[in-house]
Amino acid sequence: MAANSPEQVVAQLADIMGKYHWSERWLAAQLQRHRNTLKKVLLGQLDTKTQRDIYLQILELAANPQQRLGVSNIHPDGSVVDDIGTQVPVLGDITAGPFKLAAQEENPKFIEGARSDRMCYVLKVIGDSMSPKYLEGDRIFCKPLDVTLPAQAKGAKGQVPIEEVEWLHGKDCVCMLDGESTFKRVEIDPARGGTYRVHLVPVNDAYGRVTLKPEQELKIQGNVYKLVRYG
Repeated sequence: MAANSPEQVVAQLADIMGKYHWSERWLAAQLQRHRNTLKKVLLGQLDTKTQRDIYLQILELAANPQQRLGVSNIHPDGSVVDDIGTQVPVLGDITAGPFKLAAQEENPKFIEGARSDRMCYVLKVIGDSMSPKYLEGDRIFCKPLDVTLPAQAKGAKGQVPIEEVEWLHGKDCVCMLDGESTFKRVEIDPARGGTYRVHLVPVNDAYGRVTLKPEQELKIQGNVYKLVRYG
């Protein structure tokens, strides 16, 4: 619904920009309009036909947020992606704090990604154990993994060979331990005789690391390779 006064226009457009996490840069590219002209509209100036047309285009895009009026390699948050061409599913939340089950979306939403993001998925970070690199609310892009470090029977010898897991050292991963999911940095600590210890390490020093016990099974489900931060 169109607003009636400049103040109402400013408030309405600010709500839309905040709701959909649109940057001025991205919106100008989508509408194929000059950014300075768009800025005037966002300030409530509807003095010309062009400005009024832009205002109506924004309302149209907000009413149909999956619509794309233009083609752009600019992400809605204002960052530049290498290319575009895929919608990446946001599968739910992942805790970056104490272990807890991640919330899963029954009907996942999608955000625009590059062709290189195909076959990947996105999770929303909850908690602060991975701050300051990852903040609560960040969207993390994950490359799916299916790596299992199985539990060992009491007294059993042998592990998955270190050569098969050492590449995970230093990777920020989505993991599941004892049926609970978390987002942590994986560290592989070599020991004598070709053995090793596995640690799940928070970036935030206020939290302690978790060292995998022989009787625990660890599943690594995704490797985080980039993030999107809104606001």
